[in-house]
Amino acid sequence: MVTIDEALDIIYATVTQKSRHIIPIEESIGSISAKSYNASFDLPRFDNSAMDGYAVKLADAGKEVSVREITYAGDAPPESFLEGEAVKIMTGAPTPNGCEAIVPIEDVEKTTNGIILPLNIKENAMIRWKGEDIKSGKTFMDSNEKITAYSLALLSSQGITHIEVYRKPKVVIFSTGEELKAHYERIEAHQLYNSNAPMFYARAKELGCDVSYISSSGDTIEELKSSIKEAMDADLILTSG
Repeated sequence: MVTIDEALDIIYATVTQKSRHIIPIEESIGSISAKSYNASFDLPRFDNSAMDGYAVKLADAGKEVSVREITYAGDAPPESFLEGEAVKIMTGAPTPNGCEAIVPIEDVEKTTNGIILPLNIKENAMIRWKGEDIKSGKTFMDSNEKITAYSLALLSSQGITHIEVYRKPKVVIFSTGEELKAHYERIEAHQLYNSNAPMFYARAKELGCDVSYISSSGDTIEELKSSIKEAMDADLILTSG
């Protein structure tokens, strides 16, 4: 009899690496990346505000300042602003030159002529810096990495539409035994529900395989041969019985 370790050695010696193909990133969930990917630009691409608030100078802490035009996400920022001024800014909007901190809207007191800033303003507060998440040239996805929803966010943030992955292994599952019935069928007192096949199916799916069932086989040699023949185009056949 072949031991479990011997059987695994045989399998590992036989398995070859799957071929590669390029697919849309939306179809790549659960696949394994076939190459590494580097950032082509910084993320964020520019310094920007982490909050709705005001771009300010530290020297104006505790003072009343006038408020300049609002900068929204997607707008070009003012080239600069002076002490005694604040630039109203929305989350994600680029910070103006000379901005030393962002003060959230809820932390200021509105006046007839502008706003009064809090006394304590921390330098660089609420500023998201260019390249803070990913630096240009940095590897953000390694080869042989499983693609997740987070991976898709990183890929799309770099404008990547397609990704090179390994083809998913094709796994075919069938069970043997006259006593077995599918979990959605009625059973008699002398029969059992097939719980192994659904477990194998779910586990193979978790591992990123392309999985399918074929009908359960009876216990005769001919029935087993028929089931195996039906599954021969698979990379891996899992049986239980």
